[in-house]
Amino acid sequence: MEFNPSKCEAITFTKKTKPVEMEYKLHDTTLAAVSSAKYLGVYVNNKLSWNTHVDVTAKKATQSLNFILVLSLSKPRFKGVEAGSSNYLLI
Repeated sequence: MEFNPSKCEAITFTKKTKPVEMEYKLHDTTLAAVSSAKYLGVYVNNKLSWNTHVDVTAKKATQSLNFILVLSLSKPRFKGVEAGSSNYLLI
C-alpha cells in the first residue's frame, strides 16, 4: 500500500489554551494540521469534545427527516393511491 499525503492529517490533542505548534512529517511530507478529524466514523477535535460529532450527526438527521417529510407531503404518482392515505412509507 502506498502512502498518500493528501489523505493524511495531523491533530494534536490538548486542553491547553495556547497549544505548542508542531510540524509533523511522514516520509518527508509535511502533514496538514487540523483542529478536528473523522476517525472510524467519529469526529473528534483537538479539545476531545463531542461538539463536532454531534453537530454533523444532527445535521444528517435533520436532512433525512426533511426528505421523509417532503416524500410524505408530495402528490402520489400511482393510480388509486391518495396522498396521506397510509402511515407507512414504502421504500
